[in-house]
Amino acid sequence: MVRSDGTSFQADTPDSISSILTTRDGAAVSLHVAQGTHTLVTTRISVTGSRGALQLLTTAPGGVQMAESELWGAKTPSAALELLSPPLEDQRVAQPGRGAAVNVAETLQEFGNDIRHGTSNLPTFDDAVRRHQSLDRLARANRALI
Repeated sequence: MVRSDGTSFQADTPDSISSILTTRDGAAVSLHVAQGTHTLVTTRISVTGSRGALQLLTTAPGGVQMAESELWGAKTPSAALELLSPPLEDQRVAQPGRGAAVNVAETLQEFGNDIRHGTSNLPTFDDAVRRHQSLDRLARANRALI
């Protein structure tokens, strides 16, 4: 690894980034992304607002794109989370049980629908570019603070 001053060092901790951000609309966002250790093999995405809370959890390694996931929700910010079941009409593929392959199958099904119907319901290459530009801005802002 190379520091901003050009000197090198041996990385001995998992990759991790933490930030507190404010959206254009003024909402506060706390972000912590960590990889590279067996203790951080699942994903948790939490959203809490004035009208309730949602939490997406993966139940195994692989990230949200590969691991089986659960969606939990509450109708007020202080209520206990309850496991939510997506409506059957939101399922894009037949699911003979649950499993990580369902996420991939649903994505491929939607990708095929976008091609057939000229729609764009999945993230595009341009979306990925914008995401990386946001991450680059975040990294530059963090470097400026060091």
